[in-house]
Amino acid sequence: VYSPVAGTVIEKNGFEGMYVNTGDKIYTIADLSRVWLFLEAYESDIQWLHYGQSVEVEAESYPGEVFYGKIAFIEPFVNEETRTIKLRVNVDNKGEKLKPGMFVRADIHAVLGEDGKVYEKDLAGKWICPMHPDVVKEQQEPCDICGMDLIRTSEFGFAQEPAAQTKVL
Repeated sequence: VYSPVAGTVIEKNGFEGMYVNTGDKIYTIADLSRVWLFLEAYESDIQWLHYGQSVEVEAESYPGEVFYGKIAFIEPFVNEETRTIKLRVNVDNKGEKLKPGMFVRADIHAVLGEDGKVYEKDLAGKWICPMHPDVVKEQQEPCDICGMDLIRTSEFGFAQEPAAQTKVL
């Protein structure tokens, strides 16, 4: 049996000699070249976190090696027990070094911009896809992946210019 997609088998439901019907799930295959990381951030840091913001990630398995991603989702509520919010970060995983279930540490640098907003040089004055935070352009046009219209990064809380003072998380 050949899979119509390439990837890594992460779940095996079938076994040799088993009878299967059309549509039965025999294997679950995942493309691990891009992964989602789920992070928790303290409630006090919410104001410094924005969709599309850059994240640096390090896994204990690969000390000193940094993986880069973007915040793709910020959960809209605070966990009342831990006083944290969950973030989903899309990360390129080109050697498939990051594995499902790994623990990682993440750094998110927030530079204070005008009017107390976060300034990120790579996003200042640009346009971003509301579904794909890696799609950032100089002008408003459709997303290369989904076709949605891009939105100004300022609508996601980013400043156009840095302020004189900075705060780094």
